[in-house]
Amino acid sequence: MAWVIYTFILAMGLSVGSFLNVVILRMPEGLSLVHPPSRCPGCGYRLRAWDNVPVLSWLLLRGRCRGCGQTISVQYPLVELAFGLMTLGLCWWQINRYGGDLAIAQVVYLLWPLLAVQVFLLGSLFASTAIDARHFMIPLSLCWLPFVVAVVVYPATAAGGWPYLGPYLPAGWAEPVMGAVMGLLVGMVLLMTGIIPASFADYEQVMRSLTGEEADTDVAGENALYPHPRREILKEVLFLMPAVVGLGVGWMLRSPVPMTGAMDAAVGVLGGALVGGGLIWVTRILGTLAFGKEAMGLGDVHLMVGVGAVLGWRDVTLAFFIAPFLGLLGTLLLAGLAVFHSARARVLPYGPYLSVASIVALLAGDVVTGWLGISAILAG
Repeated sequence: MAWVIYTFILAMGLSVGSFLNVVILRMPEGLSLVHPPSRCPGCGYRLRAWDNVPVLSWLLLRGRCRGCGQTISVQYPLVELAFGLMTLGLCWWQINRYGGDLAIAQVVYLLWPLLAVQVFLLGSLFASTAIDARHFMIPLSLCWLPFVVAVVVYPATAAGGWPYLGPYLPAGWAEPVMGAVMGLLVGMVLLMTGIIPASFADYEQVMRSLTGEEADTDVAGENALYPHPRREILKEVLFLMPAVVGLGVGWMLRSPVPMTGAMDAAVGVLGGALVGGGLIWVTRILGTLAFGKEAMGLGDVHLMVGVGAVLGWRDVTLAFFIAPFLGLLGTLLLAGLAVFHSARARVLPYGPYLSVASIVALLAGDVVTGWLGISAILAG
């Protein structure tokens, strides 16, 4: 029975990996994910169902288009295989982590809501990493998909009789979290109505001016200092002020009575999202004020909102502190490869390191906190 279940999980992971290929290639270009159907970029041959079997079709076609014989990038089977194995590894880990002496079919039945949410997060991180590494941008829809899935599935799980293994907050934090969420909603209304100005609103316009004919003038020389990061980042501080006020009011009104069921799960999801996004946003603000240039991107903030919603406040905090070490290791590795190949060192954005750190926290959060001796502190 076990091999049947794991084979099914692998097949599902390979299929999702096939879809992620479409996401990685089309989403940065603003193209539809469903239309037109997959086709050869050379001859326009529309791929049939048997041409789209993950990994296997590429091998049977020997990496060439059935219509014109043009080479098909090896990226397609590699992405499919990588995500298939990652999905299999995640599910195997969690099944063995929580399964105990139960039969595997029973464990999968009990865990499927948790596994579904975590696979959604894994797919989002996978696609975000690939896009960010290539285009230095993170589509916000990829960040918010895990949040939406978590905020729906986790409370439904808690209310539906399944064992709840998602994020939670200690008693007394429901009111501060709800106050902060209400404050963010107020900030969004003020932003959309123009009462609060958007930060870096004319960034692209100024950057275009620097590459035009006027770039050699004295005015363009002054614009080289733009977008005045310290001034612009204060607009983000202004946007966050209602959330800070809401957090403070909620703290004063907090109740020591713990919440239960779906409400407890919903607060855990929202609290994790606030901690994940808040840690990155505070770092962005302080870094920009300290160094006079934009520190991190808002895409990283949105990314960690989704991570926090799925993993909860403890593991997203852990990921936040793991990421700098991975960033240092990655930078040294890329520099070493550049020296070896006598080339210029490639710079990766911070998003991929946050994604890898989040996966480490997901799989080994208990191990890392135990090794550091901070399990009791983060137990809540």
